[in-house]
Amino acid sequence: MKWRLGLLLVVAAVALLPTLFLVISHLAKPPVMQLALPAKALTAPVGAPAEALTILVGSGRQPYYYFGTATPTAADSLHVATPARPIGQVIKDWQRRHKATVFIKDGAEGNYKVLVDLLDELNSTSQRRYAVVAATDADRQLLASARQ
Repeated sequence: MKWRLGLLLVVAAVALLPTLFLVISHLAKPPVMQLALPAKALTAPVGAPAEALTILVGSGRQPYYYFGTATPTAADSLHVATPARPIGQVIKDWQRRHKATVFIKDGAEGNYKVLVDLLDELNSTSQRRYAVVAATDADRQLLASARQ
């Protein structure tokens, strides 16, 4: 008994196998959040400076934040995100009142995991205007005084 494969079966197999491999390889890719980086550096914050939210990433697990772009002189106006009031809730409450930019200031001792978690929170709260900028000396001194 001779087995004969029809030409139709061979063509179907040749067409379906690469298609199957392409679909499987597309589904196997992990989802990645795309960061939109500006072509040139911003010289001024978008929105009123008093309406901005500035988040400081220190060496601890919880980020610190303050309202506005000017670094406060006293540690009293620096707030820390707590499990009772997480940073995502702070961003949502702030978004109800303002439509300005969120600045994330990362220092040299900053925790990378906290920075990635902040970017994830900004993505989940649909915050479109944000910038990751370097912390100034005044920000570092403010963080040091807040930790004491």
